[in-house]
Amino acid sequence: MKNKPLGGSSLSEIIANDQFYVDKTALASKLLFDARRRFLLARPDGFGKTLFIDTLQLIFEAKKELFKGLYIYDHWDWSTSYPVIRLNLGVSRCPDEEGMVLLLKRQLLKNERKFDFQSEDSDVLSRFSDLICLLSKKYKSKVVILIDDYDRPVLDNFTGNHVALIRDMLSSFYGIIDDNREYVKLCFMTGISSLDIDISKIELNGFYDISLDADYSEVCGFTENEITPWLRSSCGAGDTNTAVEDYCAYQWNGAKVCRPVDFSGLVEMSFNKAHWFFKRSWHERLSRFIKSSQYVPDLMACSVNEQVLLSGEMSTIKFLYLYGILVNKGTREGVLDSKNYIFGFPSKQVEYSFNSEFFSILVGDFEWSCDLREKLVYALKSKMLKEMQEIFDEIFFAYNAKHQYQSGCYISLLYVVFASLGLGLVVETTERKKYVDLMIELDEVLYIISIQEDAGFSGVDPITRLINNRYAEKYIDKRKDIFFVGFEMKNKCPFECIFSSEIMNVF
Repeated sequence: MKNKPLGGSSLSEIIANDQFYVDKTALASKLLFDARRRFLLARPDGFGKTLFIDTLQLIFEAKKELFKGLYIYDHWDWSTSYPVIRLNLGVSRCPDEEGMVLLLKRQLLKNERKFDFQSEDSDVLSRFSDLICLLSKKYKSKVVILIDDYDRPVLDNFTGNHVALIRDMLSSFYGIIDDNREYVKLCFMTGISSLDIDISKIELNGFYDISLDADYSEVCGFTENEITPWLRSSCGAGDTNTAVEDYCAYQWNGAKVCRPVDFSGLVEMSFNKAHWFFKRSWHERLSRFIKSSQYVPDLMACSVNEQVLLSGEMSTIKFLYLYGILVNKGTREGVLDSKNYIFGFPSKQVEYSFNSEFFSILVGDFEWSCDLREKLVYALKSKMLKEMQEIFDEIFFAYNAKHQYQSGCYISLLYVVFASLGLGLVVETTERKKYVDLMIELDEVLYIISIQEDAGFSGVDPITRLINNRYAEKYIDKRKDIFFVGFEMKNKCPFECIFSSEIMNVF
């Protein structure tokens, strides 16, 4: 049995540690013989882009012994090796153009030392050009260039004052590749933004975007057929089909794939978390890109016109899509023959993880938000409605201390709270920024919850509307205690939330 995948980015380390590895060298072989020579692959973080780049490097360096038993072993000429320039622009954050220059210099210096090449030139463009030309002449072969996170410096500074200068610098830097194309055998770059949905606006002359190319749709990520045999043997689970289907929710014009890093803690932990999400970097990204006024129930199934999606402006939906928090669920016709793209969460795990992080941002304290969620789960399981009301009083107090009222904000806040509990939330019905009705089912009790900002728009309070909609009838056969819970926010100063509850059925 192979050890679990740990999100490894080095093929040699994976082999040395006897870790699980999915053979992607058949796709690598297809890429190596593709006459287009310059490629861009965009995928969210955690899909194994760095590992694929590492695999390409080892192939071009003719490390044949590492590929024994893999497809490429018998389908590549190992008698010839090529000099490989490898750059990673995601290793550190660049706050301004000086930081960008320093990052490029360090990356170039690393490659110069590798090939025992010294440059006295302080200009990074000249150094890059000289490195390509001189390596080609020294080794009497063309050069391979591999670049990881080509757009990270721009995305990390998207809301900053230096983004335009960083973008222009990178455009000039990548232009060196086109200027020296006669010396380049292959250039392969990875990042977050594709040329179709391009928010980085970095100029890439002569590059072919294979992000939505069906031939390369499985180059990063695990398909269901690839991960299921390992999962069954490693987890000892009798039925992992549901879990695999939940995780294999990403698709780029080919088979559905899952994010490999999602399985890094799967054996010891559970199937209900997107483990890549619980990193400090994600907390910072959400804080910068997602406004506190974001109406989160919209994210369950949101529609975006293709003109908005393909524009260079960053938006909440575009940010969440590029980073793999939302996926494309389909299209429908828009005005003037345009398309509307429908987005939603790829899985319950990602939705739960997003809401957990967003809740901590809304109340301003990660540890305290975790404590509140634990208390709320206990109160729900123990049918302690008074304690539940007290917990929400704390949440409202913390929220109002940080944020000003905007239409729908309290409905969104409460939805985020319940969706962050990992209890199998079901949305019964909703009317945007007016109300949302939810259902939460536990082992011994079932809650039907209505959240609305003011009864004035409908003339009825939350409990009355739940009764009128006869929600309880379809759950009677479950023979569980059924509680109706209502939240009615009064849009006045000071803020007031009317909490109400009613037991509908007791077994």
